[in-house]
Amino acid sequence: MGVSQSTADLPAGSGNVKRIAEPKSWSASGTESDADGWERVGRSRVSSSDNDCDPWNGPSGEVETMGRSVSVLVTGAAGRVGRATCQGLLERGHKVRAFDLRQTPGIDDMVVGSITEAARIRAAMESVEVVVHLAATPDEDDFLTQLLPNNIVGLYNVLEAARDAGVGRLVLASSGQVVMGHRRRWPLGPETPFSPRNWYAATKVLAEVAGQVYAYVHGLSVVVARLGWCPRDAAHAAQLASHEFGPDVYLSPRDAARFFAAVVEATRQISYCVVFVTSRPAHTSRFDISAARDLFGFEPEDTWPEGTEFAVA
Repeated sequence: MGVSQSTADLPAGSGNVKRIAEPKSWSASGTESDADGWERVGRSRVSSSDNDCDPWNGPSGEVETMGRSVSVLVTGAAGRVGRATCQGLLERGHKVRAFDLRQTPGIDDMVVGSITEAARIRAAMESVEVVVHLAATPDEDDFLTQLLPNNIVGLYNVLEAARDAGVGRLVLASSGQVVMGHRRRWPLGPETPFSPRNWYAATKVLAEVAGQVYAYVHGLSVVVARLGWCPRDAAHAAQLASHEFGPDVYLSPRDAARFFAAVVEATRQISYCVVFVTSRPAHTSRFDISAARDLFGFEPEDTWPEGTEFAVA
């Protein structure tokens, strides 16, 4: 799949994003970093986790972004969201290393392997500043043969490798399915208690909690992204279109790329936060994406079915 939009089509956020001098590094410690323009985010209480999603970031919610190239590892790079993310980061001038079971089109720096192979993922982390962790079994599947090795053992390997490598920021892909037991009061936000309804969602709850452990115990800067519904194929797109609120929780590949670029480039100092990420809802706002907007300047541009190449009847 090729994402053909230009750098101008992949903004790191909305029009009130400000570029700043080059920061030297991310820092998740309790002290200020020596990089210009960084600030400590106050922690607010949420029912499912401690969350650094204080939306205030200066006058008019202004979000500061770094003006330099960043070295980024994307796991699951050959997947639907992964390909768009890699392409978007490259178009914005970042250095991308891809990691997946198969070759990712258009990527020169590629590590082929499984996240269940600890040595392979550790090698891929060398000289990386930010990790976008997308690799996983992407939906409900057999627990012992698919979810356990890929979503739990693989997660552990990524977390440990990131800790050992001193990665500046780790972005963990979660899912709106972690709260899909709640269907009465919309929109659902990061403060909504967990309500998984299958083993896949349970593995994503574990990912969020494990990310919190590595943030507060080991000092990683962790951003949990509860991603919306990004169709993988025509059948998946048809399922979304016919679902009660599928078009409202749709996430286009282009908007996914915009979000991950925004997180990579944002200079706000964060220990741990949880944000929802979707495109614009077709009818009703089901997930509250305001934290992603306020923290990172993310502004979705697509509404279902914009941004998908799959024909929808």
